[in-house]
Amino acid sequence: MNPLIDLVHIDRSHSINGTAYHTDQILLLVVGFEMISNIGVLLIYPFFCYVVIKSNIVHHNVRLQLCTAASFYSIGVLVRFYLFYCQYTVVPDDETVNKRIYDD
Repeated sequence: MNPLIDLVHIDRSHSINGTAYHTDQILLLVVGFEMISNIGVLLIYPFFCYVVIKSNIVHHNVRLQLCTAASFYSIGVLVRFYLFYCQYTVVPDDETVNKRIYDD
């Protein structure tokens, strides 16, 4: 095993059969609201880009920058879904990645 990987290894033995989401319902409600709002934002982005591209008031480069920023933000929102999945299910994502890299 790589010694650098051992330095950043996260001990997950304390979270057997559950996470903080299973014990704290308010936390689960807050995260649920966040996920619903993220889905809403992802649904609004195509319409936002359509309206921005069709408007002729603003310079074309500014319109492209707005749509590009929306695209990058949507990638960040999608990554947040993956992070929530890893937190909720206690999936050892770092160990999975390390196993794929160092199983030579």
